[in-house]
Amino acid sequence: MQQFVGNLIKDATGKEVKGTHVTHFTIAEDRSFSRGGEWVKESEIIQCSMWRNPNAEPYLKKGALVLISGYVKAGIYQKDGEPVPIMRMESVDKLVLLSSGKGKDSAKDKNVIPASSTGTPEGLPF
Repeated sequence: MQQFVGNLIKDATGKEVKGTHVTHFTIAEDRSFSRGGEWVKESEIIQCSMWRNPNAEPYLKKGALVLISGYVKAGIYQKDGEPVPIMRMESVDKLVLLSSGKGKDSAKDKNVIPASSTGTPEGLPF
């Protein structure tokens, strides 16, 4: 299991797959390092899927800072005929909203969003 901290690059979307709700979102994890005396900033893009929690969707807005944990798979897609590597977290086990994104329904800066419908912390709207 791995953990990442990053910002949503667009609002989350959801759909039903064989009668089960799945929420899709993409985060960018930024990192900085020194290369030849100059600071370099890179972003890793991670596509995520969270199953069985449709109530999290309204809180996952563009710009929201989240911590996610789950299992990662590497993949490749074609862009202009060239292979592009991608990371996917297909089953998010835990998602913590560290700061809210933009939008009128954004979460407060302290909400924990459980990845399953069991074990919902008291006081959350779902």
